Amino acid sequence: MKVFQWVSKIGLLIILLSVLSACSRVVYIPVPTPVAVIKADPTRGYSILKVQFDGSGSYDTQQAPLVSYRWDFGDGSSGSGAKTAHSYEQNREFTATLTVVDQQGYTGSASVVVSVLPPEPSPTSPPNNLQFASAQTIYFQAEWNPSDLALGDVNEDGFVDVILTQPTMGSADSLFVLFGNGHGQFGEKVLGPGPNLTEVRAQRALEVGDGPVSLALGDLDEDGHLDIVVANSISKDLTIFFGDGKGDFPKRETISLGYRFPAIVRLADFNQDKHLDIVIGNSFPTKLTVILGDGQGEFEDPQDIDIGRWPITALEIADLNHDEIPDLAVLDKSGGLTLLSGDGTGDFHLLGTQQTQAIESRGSLGFGDFNKDSDLDIALPVEASNSFALRLFLLGAGGAGLDKPRDATIDRNPVGLQVADVDADGNLDVVVAVSGAGAASIAFLRGDGAGNFYEPSFFSLGPGQLVPRKLILADVDGDGDLDAITLNTLASFPLHASGSLSILLNTAK
Repeated sequence: MKVFQWVSKIGLLIILLSVLSACSRVVYIPVPTPVAVIKADPTRGYSILKVQFDGSGSYDTQQAPLVSYRWDFGDGSSGSGAKTAHSYEQNREFTATLTVVDQQGYTGSASVVVSVLPPEPSPTSPPNNLQFASAQTIYFQAEWNPSDLALGDVNEDGFVDVILTQPTMGSADSLFVLFGNGHGQFGEKVLGPGPNLTEVRAQRALEVGDGPVSLALGDLDEDGHLDIVVANSISKDLTIFFGDGKGDFPKRETISLGYRFPAIVRLADFNQDKHLDIVIGNSFPTKLTVILGDGQGEFEDPQDIDIGRWPITALEIADLNHDEIPDLAVLDKSGGLTLLSGDGTGDFHLLGTQQTQAIESRGSLGFGDFNKDSDLDIALPVEASNSFALRLFLLGAGGAGLDKPRDATIDRNPVGLQVADVDADGNLDVVVAVSGAGAASIAFLRGDGAGNFYEPSFFSLGPGQLVPRKLILADVDGDGDLDAITLNTLASFPLHASGSLSILLNTAK
Protein backbone atom coordinates (compact mmCIF):
# COMPACT_ATOMS: atom_id res chain seq x y z
CA MET A 1 0.00 0.00 0.00
CA LYS A 2 1.24 3.41 -0.94
CA VAL A 3 -0.14 6.49 0.78
CA PHE A 4 0.21 9.97 -0.82
CA GLN A 5 -0.57 12.99 1.31
CA TRP A 6 -0.96 16.58 0.05
CA VAL A 7 -1.24 19.34 2.61
CA SER A 8 -2.38 22.83 1.61
CA LYS A 9 -2.35 25.57 4.19
CA ILE A 10 -4.66 27.64 2.09
CA GLY A 11 -7.20 24.89 1.42
CA LEU A 12 -9.89 23.39 3.55
CA LEU A 13 -8.95 19.67 3.49
CA ILE A 14 -6.10 17.23 3.69
CA ILE A 15 -6.73 14.60 1.05
CA LEU A 16 -5.43 11.15 1.69
CA LEU A 17 -5.29 8.94 -1.37
CA SER A 18 -4.97 5.24 -0.55
CA VAL A 19 -4.31 2.71 -3.18
CA LEU A 20 -5.15 -0.77 -2.05
CA SER A 21 -5.20 -3.57 -4.64
CA ALA A 22 -7.44 -2.41 -7.47
CA CYS A 23 -9.63 -0.23 -5.33
CA SER A 24 -9.13 3.47 -4.54
CA ARG A 25 -10.82 5.70 -2.06
CA VAL A 26 -10.51 9.35 -0.95
CA VAL A 27 -10.63 10.15 2.78
CA TYR A 28 -11.40 13.77 3.84
CA ILE A 29 -9.92 14.87 7.16
CA PRO A 30 -10.90 18.42 8.41
CA VAL A 31 -8.06 20.90 8.93
CA PRO A 32 -8.17 23.72 11.56
CA THR A 33 -9.34 26.65 9.45
CA PRO A 34 -9.19 30.28 10.66
CA VAL A 35 -12.16 32.45 9.78
CA ALA A 36 -11.54 36.23 9.75
CA VAL A 37 -14.41 38.48 10.86
CA ILE A 38 -14.19 42.27 10.48
CA LYS A 39 -16.21 45.03 12.10
CA ALA A 40 -15.41 48.56 10.92
CA ASP A 41 -16.96 51.82 12.14
CA PRO A 42 -17.52 54.02 10.25
CA THR A 43 -17.15 52.65 6.72
CA ARG A 44 -18.16 55.91 5.05
CA GLY A 45 -17.48 59.53 5.92
CA TYR A 46 -15.57 62.72 5.27
CA SER A 47 -11.80 63.01 5.36
CA ILE A 48 -9.91 62.90 7.58
CA LEU A 49 -11.87 59.68 8.37
CA LYS A 50 -10.84 57.73 11.44
CA VAL A 51 -12.05 54.10 11.33
CA GLN A 52 -12.12 51.72 14.29
CA PHE A 53 -11.36 48.13 13.16
CA ASP A 54 -12.34 45.13 15.27
CA GLY A 55 -11.26 41.59 14.35
CA SER A 56 -11.85 40.08 17.78
CA GLY A 57 -14.82 38.09 16.42
CA SER A 58 -12.48 35.95 14.27
CA TYR A 59 -12.29 32.26 15.15
CA ASP A 60 -10.96 28.86 14.10
CA THR A 61 -13.34 26.10 12.96
CA GLN A 62 -11.52 23.55 15.11
CA GLN A 63 -11.06 25.93 18.04
CA ALA A 64 -7.35 26.28 17.45
CA PRO A 65 -5.91 29.47 19.02
CA LEU A 66 -5.34 32.46 16.76
CA VAL A 67 -1.83 33.85 17.20
CA SER A 68 -1.73 36.76 14.75
CA TYR A 69 -3.96 39.52 13.37
CA ARG A 70 -2.49 41.35 10.37
CA TRP A 71 -4.19 44.39 8.85
CA ASP A 72 -3.68 45.84 5.38
CA PHE A 73 -5.56 49.15 5.35
CA GLY A 74 -5.46 49.46 1.57
CA ASP A 75 -3.56 52.75 1.45
CA GLY A 76 -0.07 51.34 1.89
CA SER A 77 -0.33 51.22 5.69
CA SER A 78 -0.55 48.15 7.88
CA GLY A 79 -1.30 47.27 11.46
CA SER A 80 -1.62 44.45 13.94
CA GLY A 81 -3.75 43.35 16.88
CA ALA A 82 -7.33 42.20 17.24
CA LYS A 83 -8.48 45.82 17.52
CA THR A 84 -6.90 48.83 15.89
CA ALA A 85 -7.72 52.17 14.29
CA HIS A 86 -6.59 53.92 11.13
CA SER A 87 -7.13 57.41 9.66
CA TYR A 88 -7.72 57.84 5.93
CA GLU A 89 -6.80 61.17 4.33
CA GLN A 90 -7.26 60.57 0.60
CA ASN A 91 -10.73 60.89 -0.89
CA ARG A 92 -11.49 57.53 -2.49
CA GLU A 93 -12.47 53.94 -1.68
CA PHE A 94 -10.08 51.64 0.19
CA THR A 95 -10.24 47.88 0.73
CA ALA A 96 -9.05 46.98 4.21
CA THR A 97 -8.06 43.33 4.70
CA LEU A 98 -7.63 41.31 7.89
CA THR A 99 -5.57 38.12 7.85
CA VAL A 100 -5.65 35.87 10.91
CA VAL A 101 -3.18 33.04 11.58
CA ASP A 102 -3.54 30.09 13.94
CA GLN A 103 -0.76 28.33 15.85
CA GLN A 104 -0.16 25.85 13.02
CA GLY A 105 0.29 28.61 10.45
CA TYR A 106 -3.07 28.25 8.72
CA THR A 107 -4.60 31.55 7.56
CA GLY A 108 -7.97 33.12 6.87
CA SER A 109 -8.79 36.53 5.42
CA ALA A 110 -11.70 38.96 5.11
CA SER A 111 -12.07 42.44 3.65
CA VAL A 112 -14.21 45.55 4.03
CA VAL A 113 -14.55 48.61 1.79
CA VAL A 114 -14.09 52.08 3.35
CA SER A 115 -15.37 55.10 1.38
CA VAL A 116 -13.73 58.45 2.14
CA LEU A 117 -15.46 61.61 0.92
CA PRO A 118 -13.99 65.12 0.54
CA PRO A 119 -14.49 67.38 3.59
CA GLU A 120 -17.69 69.37 3.57
CA PRO A 121 -16.96 73.01 2.73
CA SER A 122 -17.64 75.41 5.59
CA PRO A 123 -20.20 78.08 4.77
CA THR A 124 -18.94 81.66 4.71
CA SER A 125 -21.22 82.90 7.48
CA PRO A 126 -23.27 81.27 10.25
CA PRO A 127 -26.92 80.89 9.20
CA ASN A 128 -28.39 82.17 12.46
CA ASN A 129 -29.26 85.37 14.29
CA LEU A 130 -26.86 84.99 17.22
CA GLN A 131 -25.96 88.34 18.78
CA PHE A 132 -24.07 89.41 21.90
CA ALA A 133 -24.73 92.88 23.34
CA SER A 134 -22.71 94.62 26.06
CA ALA A 135 -24.66 94.77 29.32
CA GLN A 136 -22.12 96.02 31.85
CA THR A 137 -18.42 96.86 32.18
CA ILE A 138 -16.89 96.89 35.67
CA TYR A 139 -13.49 98.59 36.11
CA PHE A 140 -10.84 97.87 38.74
CA GLN A 141 -8.64 100.92 39.14
CA ALA A 142 -4.98 101.06 40.20
CA GLU A 143 -4.57 97.31 40.38
CA TRP A 144 -2.14 94.79 39.01
CA ASN A 145 -3.24 92.57 36.16
CA PRO A 146 -6.37 90.58 37.07
CA SER A 147 -5.54 86.89 37.06
CA ASP A 148 -8.54 84.51 37.11
CA LEU A 149 -12.31 84.36 37.02
CA ALA A 150 -14.98 81.86 38.06
CA LEU A 151 -18.79 81.83 38.29
CA GLY A 152 -21.04 80.27 40.91
CA ASP A 153 -24.02 80.99 43.15
CA VAL A 154 -22.15 81.45 46.44
CA ASN A 155 -25.05 83.14 48.28
CA GLU A 156 -27.63 80.63 47.02
CA ASP A 157 -30.16 83.19 45.80
CA GLY A 158 -30.55 81.45 42.47
CA PHE A 159 -28.41 83.98 40.58
CA VAL A 160 -24.89 83.57 39.21
CA ASP A 161 -22.13 85.46 41.06
CA VAL A 162 -18.66 86.40 39.82
CA ILE A 163 -15.52 85.46 41.74
CA LEU A 164 -12.16 86.88 40.60
CA THR A 165 -8.62 87.07 41.91
CA GLN A 166 -6.91 90.45 41.83
CA PRO A 167 -3.37 91.25 43.02
CA THR A 168 -3.18 94.74 44.50
CA MET A 169 -0.46 97.36 44.90
CA GLY A 170 0.89 98.12 48.35
CA SER A 171 -1.69 96.06 50.21
CA ALA A 172 -2.86 92.50 50.66
CA ASP A 173 -3.93 90.62 47.54
CA SER A 174 -7.64 90.02 47.31
CA LEU A 175 -10.38 87.71 46.15
CA PHE A 176 -13.51 89.60 45.06
CA VAL A 177 -17.03 88.15 45.04
CA LEU A 178 -19.40 90.27 42.93
CA PHE A 179 -22.99 89.28 43.60
CA GLY A 180 -25.34 89.04 40.62
CA ASN A 181 -28.97 90.14 40.42
CA GLY A 182 -30.13 87.70 37.74
CA HIS A 183 -30.34 90.43 35.09
CA GLY A 184 -26.70 90.30 34.00
CA GLN A 185 -25.46 92.93 36.47
CA PHE A 186 -22.80 92.48 39.15
CA GLY A 187 -20.99 94.54 41.77
CA GLU A 188 -21.61 98.02 43.13
CA LYS A 189 -25.14 99.51 43.16
CA VAL A 190 -26.70 96.37 41.74
CA LEU A 191 -30.51 96.39 41.79
CA GLY A 192 -32.25 93.24 42.88
CA PRO A 193 -35.16 91.44 41.19
CA GLY A 194 -38.78 92.25 41.75
CA PRO A 195 -41.13 95.16 41.02
CA ASN A 196 -39.40 97.58 43.42
CA LEU A 197 -35.82 96.78 42.25
CA THR A 198 -34.19 97.49 45.60
CA GLU A 199 -30.39 97.69 45.93
CA VAL A 200 -28.82 94.39 46.97
CA ARG A 201 -25.51 93.53 48.55
CA ALA A 202 -22.87 94.27 45.94
CA GLN A 203 -19.59 92.55 46.72
CA ARG A 204 -17.36 90.79 49.21
CA ALA A 205 -13.55 91.14 49.43
CA LEU A 206 -11.40 88.39 50.93
CA GLU A 207 -7.68 88.46 51.67
CA VAL A 208 -5.63 85.72 49.98
CA GLY A 209 -1.95 84.79 49.76
CA ASP A 210 0.65 86.57 47.65
CA GLY A 211 0.25 86.43 43.87
CA PRO A 212 -3.16 84.78 43.36
CA VAL A 213 -3.19 83.30 39.85
CA SER A 214 -5.95 80.70 39.67
CA LEU A 215 -9.12 79.66 41.47
CA ALA A 216 -11.63 76.80 41.50
CA LEU A 217 -15.07 76.28 43.10
CA GLY A 218 -16.43 73.14 44.75
CA ASP A 219 -17.96 71.77 47.95
CA LEU A 220 -14.80 70.56 49.69
CA ASP A 221 -16.33 69.94 53.14
CA GLU A 222 -19.61 68.52 51.77
CA ASP A 223 -21.90 70.85 53.69
CA GLY A 224 -23.89 71.72 50.56
CA HIS A 225 -22.25 75.14 50.05
CA LEU A 226 -19.66 76.25 47.50
CA ASP A 227 -16.09 76.70 48.68
CA ILE A 228 -13.26 78.52 46.88
CA VAL A 229 -9.66 77.36 46.33
CA VAL A 230 -7.09 79.99 45.32
CA ALA A 231 -3.57 79.16 44.10
CA ASN A 232 -0.99 81.78 45.16
CA SER A 233 2.16 81.82 43.03
CA ILE A 234 4.39 84.03 45.19
CA SER A 235 3.57 82.68 48.65
CA LYS A 236 3.54 79.14 47.14
CA ASP A 237 0.38 77.97 48.84
CA LEU A 238 -3.35 77.44 48.49
CA THR A 239 -5.98 79.53 50.27
CA ILE A 240 -9.28 77.71 50.83
CA PHE A 241 -12.42 79.64 51.78
CA PHE A 242 -15.28 77.51 53.14
CA GLY A 243 -18.64 79.09 52.26
CA ASP A 244 -21.76 79.29 54.42
CA GLY A 245 -24.25 79.60 51.54
CA LYS A 246 -24.97 83.23 52.42
CA GLY A 247 -22.06 84.79 50.55
CA ASP A 248 -19.73 84.73 53.57
CA PHE A 249 -16.72 82.51 54.20
CA PRO A 250 -16.24 82.20 57.97
CA LYS A 251 -13.65 79.41 57.80
CA ARG A 252 -10.32 79.66 55.98
CA GLU A 253 -7.40 77.25 55.55
CA THR A 254 -3.94 77.58 54.00
CA ILE A 255 -2.07 74.62 52.46
CA SER A 256 1.65 75.14 51.95
CA LEU A 257 3.06 73.87 48.65
CA GLY A 258 6.68 73.99 49.79
CA TYR A 259 9.03 74.57 46.86
CA ARG A 260 6.24 74.57 44.22
CA PHE A 261 5.11 77.66 42.28
CA PRO A 262 1.45 76.97 41.36
CA ALA A 263 -0.03 78.30 38.11
CA ILE A 264 -3.42 76.53 37.79
CA VAL A 265 -5.75 74.74 40.22
CA ARG A 266 -8.61 72.34 39.39
CA LEU A 267 -10.95 70.07 41.41
CA ALA A 268 -12.24 66.51 40.79
CA ASP A 269 -12.58 63.13 42.52
CA PHE A 270 -9.37 61.48 41.33
CA ASN A 271 -9.26 58.47 43.69
CA GLN A 272 -12.95 57.55 43.34
CA ASP A 273 -13.81 57.93 47.04
CA LYS A 274 -16.64 60.40 46.23
CA HIS A 275 -14.71 63.33 47.76
CA LEU A 276 -13.23 66.25 45.83
CA ASP A 277 -9.46 66.34 45.37
CA ILE A 278 -7.13 69.08 44.13
CA VAL A 279 -4.75 69.05 41.17
CA ILE A 280 -2.24 71.84 40.55
CA GLY A 281 -0.26 72.66 37.44
CA ASN A 282 3.03 74.28 38.47
CA SER A 283 5.17 76.78 36.61
CA PHE A 284 8.16 75.45 38.58
CA PRO A 285 9.06 72.69 39.01
CA THR A 286 7.32 71.43 35.87
CA LYS A 287 5.14 68.90 37.66
CA LEU A 288 1.53 68.23 38.44
CA THR A 289 0.66 68.13 42.14
CA VAL A 290 -2.27 66.06 43.45
CA ILE A 291 -3.74 66.66 46.93
CA LEU A 292 -6.38 64.15 48.02
CA GLY A 293 -9.31 65.36 50.12
CA ASP A 294 -11.43 63.52 52.71
CA GLY A 295 -14.70 65.41 52.17
CA GLN A 296 -14.40 67.09 55.56
CA GLY A 297 -12.10 69.89 54.47
CA GLU A 298 -8.91 68.01 55.36
CA PHE A 299 -6.23 67.00 52.84
CA GLU A 300 -3.33 64.58 52.47
CA ASP A 301 0.23 65.65 51.70
CA PRO A 302 0.88 66.84 48.12
CA GLN A 303 2.09 64.21 45.63
CA ASP A 304 3.95 65.16 42.42
CA ILE A 305 3.70 63.74 38.89
CA ASP A 306 6.46 64.46 36.37
CA ILE A 307 5.24 65.45 32.91
CA GLY A 308 8.14 67.22 31.17
CA ARG A 309 10.54 70.11 31.32
CA TRP A 310 8.36 73.10 30.34
CA PRO A 311 6.20 75.24 32.67
CA ILE A 312 2.49 74.34 32.61
CA THR A 313 0.26 76.95 30.97
CA ALA A 314 -3.11 75.16 30.78
CA LEU A 315 -4.71 72.25 32.66
CA GLU A 316 -8.19 70.75 32.20
CA ILE A 317 -10.05 67.65 33.37
CA ALA A 318 -12.11 65.23 31.23
CA ASP A 319 -12.84 61.52 30.81
CA LEU A 320 -10.78 60.85 27.67
CA ASN A 321 -10.96 57.05 27.59
CA HIS A 322 -14.55 56.27 28.70
CA ASP A 323 -13.64 54.64 32.03
CA GLU A 324 -15.55 57.20 34.15
CA ILE A 325 -12.31 58.21 35.90
CA PRO A 326 -11.08 61.81 35.51
CA ASP A 327 -8.16 62.23 33.08
CA LEU A 328 -5.98 65.29 32.50
CA ALA A 329 -4.94 67.36 29.49
CA VAL A 330 -1.91 69.59 30.06
CA LEU A 331 -0.44 72.30 27.84
CA ASP A 332 3.11 73.54 28.42
CA LYS A 333 4.99 76.68 27.44
CA SER A 334 6.42 75.00 24.32
CA GLY A 335 2.93 74.20 22.99
CA GLY A 336 3.19 70.53 23.93
CA LEU A 337 -0.07 68.75 24.77
CA THR A 338 0.21 65.88 27.28
CA LEU A 339 -2.74 63.55 27.93
CA LEU A 340 -2.79 61.58 31.18
CA SER A 341 -5.14 58.77 32.18
CA GLY A 342 -6.33 58.56 35.78
CA ASP A 343 -6.19 55.11 37.36
CA GLY A 344 -8.74 55.75 40.11
CA THR A 345 -6.15 55.89 42.92
CA GLY A 346 -5.06 59.50 42.42
CA ASP A 347 -2.19 58.52 40.13
CA PHE A 348 -1.96 59.15 36.37
CA HIS A 349 -0.35 57.39 33.41
CA LEU A 350 0.74 58.80 30.06
CA LEU A 351 -1.77 58.46 27.21
CA GLY A 352 0.21 60.45 24.65
CA THR A 353 1.91 63.70 23.77
CA GLN A 354 1.62 65.97 20.76
CA GLN A 355 3.10 69.28 19.62
CA THR A 356 0.29 71.74 18.99
CA GLN A 357 1.73 75.27 18.52
CA ALA A 358 -0.80 76.33 21.15
CA ILE A 359 -0.97 79.93 22.35
CA GLU A 360 0.41 80.30 25.86
CA SER A 361 -2.67 81.02 27.96
CA ARG A 362 -4.66 79.55 30.82
CA GLY A 363 -8.18 78.50 29.90
CA SER A 364 -7.16 77.69 26.32
CA LEU A 365 -8.26 74.03 26.26
CA GLY A 366 -11.78 72.93 25.40
CA PHE A 367 -13.34 69.45 25.29
CA GLY A 368 -16.36 68.21 23.36
CA ASP A 369 -17.61 65.60 20.88
CA PHE A 370 -17.47 67.87 17.84
CA ASN A 371 -17.96 65.13 15.21
CA LYS A 372 -20.49 63.04 17.19
CA ASP A 373 -18.47 59.82 17.25
CA SER A 374 -18.93 59.42 21.04
CA ASP A 375 -15.26 60.29 21.71
CA LEU A 376 -14.15 63.56 23.29
CA ASP A 377 -12.17 65.92 21.06
CA ILE A 378 -9.89 68.81 22.05
CA ALA A 379 -10.06 72.38 20.73
CA LEU A 380 -7.37 74.97 21.39
CA PRO A 381 -6.16 78.25 19.88
CA VAL A 382 -2.85 78.03 18.02
CA GLU A 383 -0.39 80.12 16.08
CA ALA A 384 -0.44 78.88 12.47
CA SER A 385 0.75 80.26 9.08
CA ASN A 386 1.72 83.66 10.49
CA SER A 387 -1.78 84.05 11.90
CA PHE A 388 -4.02 82.46 14.52
CA ALA A 389 -6.44 79.57 14.27
CA LEU A 390 -8.71 77.29 16.24
CA ARG A 391 -7.20 73.80 16.07
CA LEU A 392 -9.34 70.71 16.60
CA PHE A 393 -7.80 67.37 17.58
CA LEU A 394 -10.23 64.51 16.93
CA LEU A 395 -9.51 61.88 19.57
CA GLY A 396 -10.32 58.21 19.93
CA ALA A 397 -11.29 56.36 23.09
CA GLY A 398 -7.60 55.81 23.82
CA GLY A 399 -6.88 59.53 23.73
CA ALA A 400 -4.67 59.59 20.62
CA GLY A 401 -4.82 62.69 18.41
CA LEU A 402 -4.65 62.84 14.63
CA ASP A 403 -1.37 63.71 12.92
CA LYS A 404 -3.15 66.33 10.81
CA PRO A 405 -5.79 68.08 12.95
CA ARG A 406 -8.35 70.50 11.56
CA ASP A 407 -7.92 74.29 11.68
CA ALA A 408 -10.41 77.17 11.51
CA THR A 409 -8.90 80.62 10.91
CA ILE A 410 -9.41 83.31 13.56
CA ASP A 411 -6.89 85.99 12.37
CA ARG A 412 -6.79 87.65 15.79
CA ASN A 413 -4.80 86.89 18.93
CA PRO A 414 -6.81 84.29 20.92
CA VAL A 415 -6.68 84.19 24.71
CA GLY A 416 -9.48 82.21 26.37
CA LEU A 417 -11.72 79.50 24.95
CA GLN A 418 -15.07 77.89 25.85
CA VAL A 419 -17.00 74.99 24.27
CA ALA A 420 -20.83 74.85 24.32
CA ASP A 421 -23.88 74.64 22.08
CA VAL A 422 -24.32 78.41 22.15
CA ASP A 423 -26.96 78.65 19.40
CA ALA A 424 -28.91 75.57 20.59
CA ASP A 425 -28.80 73.78 17.22
CA GLY A 426 -27.57 70.47 18.65
CA ASN A 427 -23.93 70.97 17.53
CA LEU A 428 -21.05 72.11 19.72
CA ASP A 429 -19.63 75.57 19.05
CA VAL A 430 -16.49 77.36 20.23
CA VAL A 431 -16.26 80.89 21.64
CA VAL A 432 -12.79 82.48 21.81
CA ALA A 433 -11.77 85.74 23.47
CA VAL A 434 -9.50 87.64 21.05
CA SER A 435 -7.59 90.91 20.83
CA GLY A 436 -6.29 92.79 17.80
CA ALA A 437 -7.88 94.31 14.68
CA GLY A 438 -8.52 97.50 16.63
CA ALA A 439 -10.67 96.10 19.45
CA ALA A 440 -11.03 93.23 21.88
CA SER A 441 -13.84 90.84 20.99
CA ILE A 442 -15.26 87.40 21.41
CA ALA A 443 -15.19 85.22 18.30
CA PHE A 444 -18.09 82.79 17.82
CA LEU A 445 -17.27 79.73 15.67
CA ARG A 446 -20.39 77.72 14.91
CA GLY A 447 -19.87 73.95 14.64
CA ASP A 448 -21.53 71.81 11.97
CA GLY A 449 -21.56 68.55 13.97
CA ALA A 450 -18.97 66.92 11.68
CA GLY A 451 -15.86 68.53 13.15
CA ASN A 452 -15.93 71.63 10.93
CA PHE A 453 -16.62 75.27 11.79
CA TYR A 454 -18.18 78.21 10.02
CA GLU A 455 -16.21 81.41 9.64
CA PRO A 456 -16.14 83.33 12.95
CA SER A 457 -18.46 86.16 13.92
CA PHE A 458 -16.95 88.84 16.19
CA PHE A 459 -18.66 90.77 19.02
CA SER A 460 -16.92 93.70 20.72
CA LEU A 461 -16.14 93.64 24.44
CA GLY A 462 -16.71 97.38 24.65
CA PRO A 463 -14.73 100.62 24.43
CA GLY A 464 -11.09 101.07 25.41
CA GLN A 465 -7.88 99.17 24.83
CA LEU A 466 -8.83 95.88 26.43
CA VAL A 467 -6.81 92.68 26.43
CA PRO A 468 -9.01 89.72 27.53
CA ARG A 469 -7.37 87.22 29.88
CA LYS A 470 -10.19 84.78 30.70
CA LEU A 471 -13.56 83.86 29.16
CA ILE A 472 -16.52 82.05 30.73
CA LEU A 473 -19.96 81.23 29.29
CA ALA A 474 -23.00 81.11 31.56
CA ASP A 475 -26.64 82.20 31.66
CA VAL A 476 -26.33 85.29 33.86
CA ASP A 477 -29.70 86.91 33.03
CA GLY A 478 -31.95 83.85 33.36
CA ASP A 479 -33.28 83.75 29.80
CA GLY A 480 -31.93 80.26 29.02
CA ASP A 481 -29.23 81.50 26.61
CA LEU A 482 -25.50 81.38 27.31
CA ASP A 483 -23.89 84.78 27.90
CA ALA A 484 -20.19 85.71 27.85
CA ILE A 485 -18.09 87.17 30.68
CA THR A 486 -14.46 88.18 30.15
CA LEU A 487 -11.78 89.32 32.59
CA ASN A 488 -9.59 91.97 30.93
CA THR A 489 -6.45 94.02 31.33
CA LEU A 490 -6.52 97.67 30.27
CA ALA A 491 -3.68 97.81 27.73
CA SER A 492 -3.07 101.54 28.26
CA PHE A 493 -1.51 100.73 31.66
CA PRO A 494 0.97 97.93 30.90
CA LEU A 495 2.81 97.99 34.24
CA HIS A 496 0.28 98.91 36.92
CA ALA A 497 -2.56 97.65 34.75
CA SER A 498 -6.11 98.33 35.72
CA GLY A 499 -8.59 95.57 35.02
CA SER A 500 -12.15 95.26 33.86
CA LEU A 501 -14.97 92.78 33.64
CA SER A 502 -17.08 92.70 30.46
CA ILE A 503 -20.55 91.14 30.50
CA LEU A 504 -22.06 90.41 27.07
CA LEU A 505 -25.62 89.12 26.94
CA ASN A 506 -26.79 86.67 24.30
CA THR A 507 -29.76 88.47 22.73
CA ALA A 508 -30.69 85.82 20.13
CA LYS A 509 -34.36 84.87 20.06
